[in-house]
Amino acid sequence: MEMQRAEGSAARSILRTGAALLAIAFLGLAFGAEALPLAPTTSWDAASPGASPGTTWAAQGAGADWAVSGATHVTGTSSLPGLGAAYAFDGADDGLLGPSLQTQGAATGLRTSFEIWFRPTDLSGGPQVLFETGGWIDGLSVTLDDASLLFRVQDDRTNVASLGFDLGSVGIGEFIQVVGVVDLGTSAELFVNGLSVGTTSAAGILDWSGGGSAGVGNANGRVGGTNGPGEGDLFGFGAFAGEIAQLHYYEDAVLSAGQVAEHYGVVAVPDPNTALLLSSGLLGLAARRRPAA
Repeated sequence: MEMQRAEGSAARSILRTGAALLAIAFLGLAFGAEALPLAPTTSWDAASPGASPGTTWAAQGAGADWAVSGATHVTGTSSLPGLGAAYAFDGADDGLLGPSLQTQGAATGLRTSFEIWFRPTDLSGGPQVLFETGGWIDGLSVTLDDASLLFRVQDDRTNVASLGFDLGSVGIGEFIQVVGVVDLGTSAELFVNGLSVGTTSAAGILDWSGGGSAGVGNANGRVGGTNGPGEGDLFGFGAFAGEIAQLHYYEDAVLSAGQVAEHYGVVAVPDPNTALLLSSGLLGLAARRRPAA
């Protein structure tokens, strides 16, 4: 399955939404660091009272807790107003482990959206798992290979949707928002920091997770969405080096471009003195990535 990296399309999408994000930045000022406009079905927030330093990362809403394996709970590492804490991973053997979302009761036969906020230590860390559920038959994952971000969903081994993006254009100075959405049987879309960076067909995909275990910051068994039996293309992906602050699951919901941008504004928009600077930076990114004529 060819991974789609439609850089020209992504640049055009950024240009189309850049002006809208300028308004979103100021809209975020009204929300501050309050609750997300669309409440997740299940949310894991490292700043919540259920985030114990060394034992469990408790779910908010319908879902299971993650068992903390080595990851360190840290606070005060982000300047973003909506992120008060994170789990730090060493890139060796740390991880947050749990049953597959299917086992937890997630309706994996419905459309879905996932949102994750993370910051890698660098962009040369090799094959790493940010989040995965299921296995090589049915599964979903968000992975990182050096600077290459990959969102993958797979159903019945052969139906695969993959979307990639090069994080080199974003940098790692602050936490990065990644949102992957799957409209079953129709399409999948990937967003980075409030902007759509690609879409692809999800034809044939009617279920996004099997019963294989799930992991955050590391693989828990076979990585969800591994394309092929045995040593599939995600074989060897494992421990993440960096920080993960939030993971949100939205059942039966395909977040729109406007909702993703609004969520980004709620978490990331700083005080009024720097909101304009943030928006100008996003528009500058759009200009730099404008495709050649």
